[in-house]
Amino acid sequence: MSDQLQFPQVKAANSNLDYSVDWSAWLALDNDAIATVTFTIAPVSAPDAPLPLLPGDCVVTPAAPPINMGLVSCWISGGIPGRLYALTCAIVTVAAAGAHARADQRTVLLQVV
Repeated sequence: MSDQLQFPQVKAANSNLDYSVDWSAWLALDNDAIATVTFTIAPVSAPDAPLPLLPGDCVVTPAAPPINMGLVSCWISGGIPGRLYALTCAIVTVAAAGAHARADQRTVLLQVV
């Protein structure tokens, strides 16, 4: 589902940019909608190898509004040049309130230069 990701995977340390994930095609399969979205970002040395946080690491802030139909967005600022970050977007759908809980997440690597 990498076609859902609508942002470059390289970021300048001094930039403050918006990043989005488009879940609309996935949601349309079951005529569902997003109830909640959570973005997290953490420094890593590889996809599954977290690093300790340092002053100046990337900060993620939900966009306003964070959910626009199936498109969810956030803002990312800061970062330490040369560090790699794992950005995760996790959603829970409206159907999750019923008997058919649906939750999913996507993680991409973001290089700070």
